[in-house]
Amino acid sequence: MNTTTKTTGSLEAAKKHIPFVALTASDLLKGSSPLPDYLLSPWLREGQNAMVYADTGVGKTWFALTLAWVLAGGGEIAGWRTDKPRRVLYVDGEMPTWSLEERIKVIAEGYRDTIYPPVAAANILFVPRLAQKTTKGTKAPVWVDLASDAGQKLIAEMIEEARPDVVIFDNFTTLTDSLKDENDATAFKAAIGNLLGAKAQGVTTILIHHSNKGGNSYRGSSAIAATFDAIVHLKKPKDAKVYEADFSVVFEKNRNRGDASVQQNRWSLGESGQWAVTVDEDAKLAEIVEGLRSGKHSTQRELGLALDLKDYQVTRLIKRAEASGLLKRGEAKTLLEAAKDGTEEETVVKRLKGASDF
Repeated sequence: MNTTTKTTGSLEAAKKHIPFVALTASDLLKGSSPLPDYLLSPWLREGQNAMVYADTGVGKTWFALTLAWVLAGGGEIAGWRTDKPRRVLYVDGEMPTWSLEERIKVIAEGYRDTIYPPVAAANILFVPRLAQKTTKGTKAPVWVDLASDAGQKLIAEMIEEARPDVVIFDNFTTLTDSLKDENDATAFKAAIGNLLGAKAQGVTTILIHHSNKGGNSYRGSSAIAATFDAIVHLKKPKDAKVYEADFSVVFEKNRNRGDASVQQNRWSLGESGQWAVTVDEDAKLAEIVEGLRSGKHSTQRELGLALDLKDYQVTRLIKRAEASGLLKRGEAKTLLEAAKDGTEEETVVKRLKGASDF
């Protein structure tokens, strides 16, 4: 083993000879590079890219169209805010024009009181695949294909013309005709690389994608996770009705700090065109049990304040935890009393043995 210590100059001197931009920690500490503005606070900044994925029929396009409308109108939804109206290019690969019309009318009406429809409408440019027409004797226009160089060129040209702040691609499968196998990691990576060409033009991108067969992740190589600044999974709750836009919004990745608005919430689209966004109680069950067993909370109200839940929600969740077997009947009361008395964990365990199993 060579233990000879090589004498070197300072890193400050060395970085001048490295063929890339190199920064010492001192540079970073002294630096004042401005943060990009939020496109949709608190989870998506200008120039970043996101992926939203879900099973077929969950409501991906409803969700994407809502984001487009909020961005274009300078609005807010579920605590997500945009500071001003933004230009949106929406590339759709599967919806008939009449369906896009129907859905955007529902959303526009639902948020009429907070987002002025003429402003939002003027800031969204749709490019629907099924609206492209041909006449007899002519070839169909070349469609957007994220997996091909020609498709990437088309995207670049559209961005150059429309000058959008954000491009929404809905969805990956219908916008990658030349990609034969989405599970081919090499081919998939190349397609994602073309997608990032939009980012190179200073544009934020949101890619809508499908879940894999198991429904627990997205189609394609897991290596692409590094490509995105945010990954959002729309999960269908067990009690949701089939083909209704009703799902849990789960952030699986978020490079920005975020806040309570990016916790797991449930979104349900009402007949009025407005989303009801509520705390996803399924996600809170484990937190309720953990909070009770922590010994830090002596009342249900204290526990609710810690978990940002109302009194009635805590009561309901405790009953659900008991019904599902996560808690024994009477265990919650015992744990709260133990916390009030300042009982040590070992004593708590002994007292729990006396709690009824029924």
